[in-house]
Amino acid sequence: MSERRAATVDAVTAPGEVGRFSFSVRAPDATGDYSQFFNLVQEGVSWFSSPPDDQLQIRVTSVANECGSVGAAWECDGDSRRRCSGGSLEIEMCSAGCAAGVCSDGPVDADGDGHNTSVDCDDSDPDVYPGAPDPCEDGVDANCDGNDMCGVVTGPDGSVPTGVDAGVGSADDPSDPGADPGTMTIAGGCAAGGTSGAPLASLLLLGLLAIRRRR
Repeated sequence: MSERRAATVDAVTAPGEVGRFSFSVRAPDATGDYSQFFNLVQEGVSWFSSPPDDQLQIRVTSVANECGSVGAAWECDGDSRRRCSGGSLEIEMCSAGCAAGVCSDGPVDADGDGHNTSVDCDDSDPDVYPGAPDPCEDGVDANCDGNDMCGVVTGPDGSVPTGVDAGVGSADDPSDPGADPGTMTIAGGCAAGGTSGAPLASLLLLGLLAIRRRR
């Protein structure tokens, strides 16, 4: 078989029978229809067709690539994954998130901070997770305790007690005339009670008068 042949029929084909062949063409830069022409020949014998110089014309259509830069391997795209299959973009939604091109079966750790979405209050930020340092009043609850406050100890349920005048970010100023916003001052003290000294003084005076009269 000549190396210059563009394609060959894969089996002996008698006159009147249908022969099949395949060929490849380089994809053009622009979309559209491109005609390919073939002359038919019986290998090593002669050209044949009707008329003898007739050509077989095949139209090749180049279409736009739907996949863009997406390859054949699955890749994550948010909570879904996608790949290019047969020139078409295939998309599959992942109900529990996607990691490394694989749909997850349960909670995921998308930001790689070691805490998955079952406990991480912001799984898109690796600096936010339970137990993380929480800078004062930056608008971010970095340790996922439900608060972004300083100087106030939260309860087991994450609530903030309202009976503490702790100042903002530091110990309370003794000269602070009132409670800080959102808090109240707890006041208290000790007092010792007893009988008044006036009745005791009266008894002492009466005793002195009785002694003088006896003299």
